[in-house]
Amino acid sequence: MYTVVRVLPRSVEIFHGCAARQYSQAAAGAFAQRLSFTYREKLDVPPQTNAKLAGREWVPGGLNPNNKYPEYLASPRTNFPPVYEADSGEGTPADWAKIAREIMEDKLAEYGVILFRGMPVHGGEGFSQFLLNLGYKTMGYEGGLAVRQKVATGVLTASDDLAEVTIQPHNEMAYSEIFPHKLFFYCDIAPEPGCGGESGLTHVRDIRARLDPKVMEKFKKLGVKYHCYLPSKENSLYKSWQETFFTDDKSDVEKFMKKADYEYQWQEDGALSYAHVIPVFHKHPKTGEEVWFTHVTRHHGTNLSEHPKYANDPDRPFLRYPYHTMYGDGTEIEPEVIQHIRDAIWQSTVGFQMQKTDVLVFDNVYVQHSRLGFKGQRKLLAAMTSD
Repeated sequence: MYTVVRVLPRSVEIFHGCAARQYSQAAAGAFAQRLSFTYREKLDVPPQTNAKLAGREWVPGGLNPNNKYPEYLASPRTNFPPVYEADSGEGTPADWAKIAREIMEDKLAEYGVILFRGMPVHGGEGFSQFLLNLGYKTMGYEGGLAVRQKVATGVLTASDDLAEVTIQPHNEMAYSEIFPHKLFFYCDIAPEPGCGGESGLTHVRDIRARLDPKVMEKFKKLGVKYHCYLPSKENSLYKSWQETFFTDDKSDVEKFMKKADYEYQWQEDGALSYAHVIPVFHKHPKTGEEVWFTHVTRHHGTNLSEHPKYANDPDRPFLRYPYHTMYGDGTEIEPEVIQHIRDAIWQSTVGFQMQKTDVLVFDNVYVQHSRLGFKGQRKLLAAMTSD
């Protein structure tokens, strides 16, 4: 159990087992308050017979007769995720952020993901206050390709994609040289039991263990080429360049392109196309471990060719979707290789339905996230930090 004892304006002590750590906290007021988390090594989730994968509609590759997806999404494992449950509803988001950060610093790289449950963090503003008081460097989302809206300082909607669509496991912004090291999800509206919307967790070590060494070797040699074709907003079915870069000014976009050293071109219809090549392996910033870190399947054109918004346009070329991936030399990735990688990912994935006010924190380099399609209501908020 992590405990913080506040006797203002003195220092704060955090206890984990018998080990004590002390740090200073400046605060106002003359009262003492005790806040604590109880640690559980496993989230108790019943068999997920509603969380179907193989044969599920709007799961890229799920209708492929040769797919090797599990029939159902696996339940969480021991310490994947570990659960830290607040022992009271007292305190403010800022108070809980101080304790949560200490846990993250100690345990996030070890576990890859942590679930905080029961904190009095309410709505987008409460989540923003929790986030800002963690003391990490928040990130914007310029150039990000998920469908999202700004909610509060540092906070976005997790995804505004269609509810029925399953979002494949991926590391956030692994298609970019600039990506978050930590990713936060807050559950504002929980999905109803049996209605889908499970949040998926996939450790990249488990993916790598299942991948064909020859597949990895080819990607290591060539890298991945990411190609984007973003229509202007009046022609967009999925995401426009204006939404992607949070501007209507082409000169702002061009500054971004030049700074990132991307090849880019404005099309006659007002669309923006650009491309760049980056490696599929990346060293973890804290441990130095080389990990599989790529959007090669999440941004492959089949992710959108099997999307409801493009269901009536089966002949659309891959390079006219908002995104597509190829080998770094510009050649197409074999369909069986894309399916093999997707099989390995889903075989490595566990998941569960988040509860209202849950905060799920990812080491974005180690653990991928995903979402199963759902019915009814579900709303998650997201935030990213660069450290």
